[in-house]
Amino acid sequence: MCRLLAHVSRRPLTVAEAVGEADLAAFGDLSPRHPDGWGMAWWPSPDAAADGATPERRRAVGSARENPAFTGTMRGVAGCANVVHLRGATPGLTIELENCHPFVRPGAAFAQNGAIHPQHLLPELLPAGLEGQVEGSTDSERLFLYLYDRLEDGGPFADVVRDALAELLERFTSPVLNSMYLTPDHLHVLNAHNPTALPYPGDPHDLFALRFRVEDDLVVVASSGFDQPESRGWHTLDNMTILTVALDTLELRIDALDGVPVPAYDYSESA
Repeated sequence: MCRLLAHVSRRPLTVAEAVGEADLAAFGDLSPRHPDGWGMAWWPSPDAAADGATPERRRAVGSARENPAFTGTMRGVAGCANVVHLRGATPGLTIELENCHPFVRPGAAFAQNGAIHPQHLLPELLPAGLEGQVEGSTDSERLFLYLYDRLEDGGPFADVVRDALAELLERFTSPVLNSMYLTPDHLHVLNAHNPTALPYPGDPHDLFALRFRVEDDLVVVASSGFDQPESRGWHTLDNMTILTVALDTLELRIDALDGVPVPAYDYSESA
């Protein structure tokens, strides 16, 4: 269980400037439920992504709310595209820096809220050459490499991801694959989850919802957990879709994940 937050803006903004101090504080207040690490990846400016650069990144183990570096990063680091992650480790996966999101590669950053099962078969997800590049032990890093490898061959993002996820879900199962994938040109937000799967009794029904709001010079996308009313411009992204935000124009596009089965894993299966 993790939380995701991102913005794309016409000029570099800190996360505090983009989402507002109140929403930033509310997001940070989610860290006791997601206490195992935090991180941010970003493009400082539109030209920072040129020539195969790797996104900037900061990350740390432990609760974001208890770490002054988290607040300093959210208020002091400006970017034209920022992806923030609060980690709640999947049971059985270690709490260490290498497992903190976002994960980065030349031209890309990735953060996920989700899990892939069965966990003991995770090393079989990737070809041996890619498995040897895994720095930590998470399913999320492997999912990143799984997608990154296919996207390097070219093709529209949505088409490549549809095919990759459909193939993955033939061999594995998942309750949620919500994720954010940052490239030099776009922020892609994947919403794919089992809408009836809740980790704990009493969890809100919209636990895995992803919402976005659009202003003249700014787009913000976030997991649920803090107040996101329609009256403030928040829209709920449909399940089994990809929201794409162009970094240069802020143009939005939503593609359906046609052909991808809805994740079916239920947390009761691990009880």
